[in-house]
Amino acid sequence: FGEVISTKSEVEDRIRRAQWAILNPTLRNAHGARYFLTGDDHGETLELTFSNSFVSLQISGPDVADLSFCDLPGLIAGVGSTGNTSDIDLVKNLVATYIKRPSCIILLAVACETDFQNQGAQEMAKQYDPEGKRTIGGYFSSPSMFTFTHSHSRSSPGVLTKPDRIPMGEEPNWLGILRNEKEYLENGWFCVKQPSSAQINAGMTWEGARKAEDEYFASTAVWSGLDELYQKYLRTGNLVERLSHILSDLISKRLPEIQEEIERSIITTRDSLLSLPKPPSSDPRNEISSLLHVF
Repeated sequence: FGEVISTKSEVEDRIRRAQWAILNPTLRNAHGARYFLTGDDHGETLELTFSNSFVSLQISGPDVADLSFCDLPGLIAGVGSTGNTSDIDLVKNLVATYIKRPSCIILLAVACETDFQNQGAQEMAKQYDPEGKRTIGGYFSSPSMFTFTHSHSRSSPGVLTKPDRIPMGEEPNWLGILRNEKEYLENGWFCVKQPSSAQINAGMTWEGARKAEDEYFASTAVWSGLDELYQKYLRTGNLVERLSHILSDLISKRLPEIQEEIERSIITTRDSLLSLPKPPSSDPRNEISSLLHVF
């Protein structure tokens, strides 16, 4: 979809145009995908609200990990008077196609501003990973899911977001989750604080966001007073480090299985090749003579 981008500032516009193309299949079929690269509608006209199609970014560079990352939509319970009720199942089924794969790490994002039990993403993660072995929990900006895949990974943690919006008096409930005393996950729960939309639009950088996050956790009593054991579950940097370790461990554990899968694939391919008929003869006259002789 368009030429290769080498300037980071152009990525957001290209993604927006790709989304516009996906959500307007009739227009895309009539004018082709390139129409959306030059049109000036800015995505204001949308035929669909959700789609099974997705925007895929291939990012390459000297320090880029060999990793697949899927940003899945948040589950929806209602669509309003003008919405399409079929979108509810569409989104649920789309999420399920990813998180049901044993090769995925599920990064479960839970918003602290809403009651934990009312967030559907958590229940869906439990459905496909009942033992919590490949789910990482966290408090994020909104309840949603992300999946990571490297070869065939089998483990992960949860993430909690919007810690600054926890209603007064409900902090103990969320601290119980962070300590992994409630809703147990093998890799635990993390809590992060991301910049608001206004801060992002104002140009807040990644470095600035991490500094603001650090200041928040250091100055807010409910978090700054946590034991040192649980301080490592606060902040985005600690979550990223934990994800890196999980992926490294899983890759190491999977190497023997990957080798076996490759060997089985080679055997299957060889058998398929042997079952193919002989290629056409380069000497048809001699071939006919041989067949007549056998006859």
